[in-house]
Amino acid sequence: MNAELPSGPIADPTDTDDSQLDEDLAVLVTELTDLLHKGQPVDLHQVCSEHPLCRQNPLLADELRAIWGTIIVTDAIGSHEVRFMGDSNSAASDSNVWRMSLPCNFGDYRLIEEVGRGGMGVVYRAEQIGLGRQVAVKMILKDQLASESERQRFFAEARATARLQHAGIVPVYDVGEIDGRPYFAMQYIQGRTLQELINTHSIDERQSVRIVAMIAEAVDFAHQNGILHRDIKPSNILVDSHGIARLTDFGLAKHTDAGESLTRTGVVLGTPSYMSPEQASGRMGNISPASDVYSLGSVLYHALTGRPPFVAKTTMDMLLQVMEQDPPSARLLNPEIDRD
Repeated sequence: MNAELPSGPIADPTDTDDSQLDEDLAVLVTELTDLLHKGQPVDLHQVCSEHPLCRQNPLLADELRAIWGTIIVTDAIGSHEVRFMGDSNSAASDSNVWRMSLPCNFGDYRLIEEVGRGGMGVVYRAEQIGLGRQVAVKMILKDQLASESERQRFFAEARATARLQHAGIVPVYDVGEIDGRPYFAMQYIQGRTLQELINTHSIDERQSVRIVAMIAEAVDFAHQNGILHRDIKPSNILVDSHGIARLTDFGLAKHTDAGESLTRTGVVLGTPSYMSPEQASGRMGNISPASDVYSLGSVLYHALTGRPPFVAKTTMDMLLQVMEQDPPSARLLNPEIDRD
């Protein structure tokens, strides 16, 4: 870790009850996230071995390792996204983001406009010149400044999506690299995300159920082919003008058959509002198809009530709610929901 280790208050070594452990953990997490918000990398191994609180109580280091994957927060996105960054290159600053003058040519593609942007990737509406068709081209947000692990995860997302040929999953047409810039091209879906439909009150409860049912079939197909999505949320569901829903963004996918994670161990991207408790707690080994099913339920809850199952001022509070509480009954938030 480049920055000086936070010292933190030193607890009474004889006080090792659960409440003291939780208090020390909260103090330590606050210190470490403050460092990350300042753009300073954190060496978790060094913290666990050298921080005074961890030296006094080895259980604290174990707890920190268990939950660290879900602690790193990018509040600027405004959606409680959680990221684990294992090295200093992972925290993208604005100066690390490649920006293009549009429209422009990129290999066989004419990039026309930006249509989406996330923590790692940016998506453009484009024309595939050779075939004369409209596509969506996804590229790494940091372009040539991306780390090798980020490049591997990007191509892994493309491979995971390409092997899933289903009407409810956005298909991948082409994967490659041009001038050192990785990309993959997908079908361009003319429509809006489920998140946008919810925000604008553009769908009723029966439409919401139909959309989630279509996505559930797509998720089941992915599970049958050995892939967990692990980041199901309204903004990853595209609905076209005919009401057909498709699942996208397999950047967090995991192969269940070979046990091959498409992200490094401890890397967690997602939104706690839709995470299963085992995912929110960092117990990555416990994630299963049931975890995606939990996320589907959370998406349906949001569509029917207008808000996610859990709402909190801080991401840490959100994670604790997901792990320890049940959400309010959907009918308490929207008494008009059909009992069926």
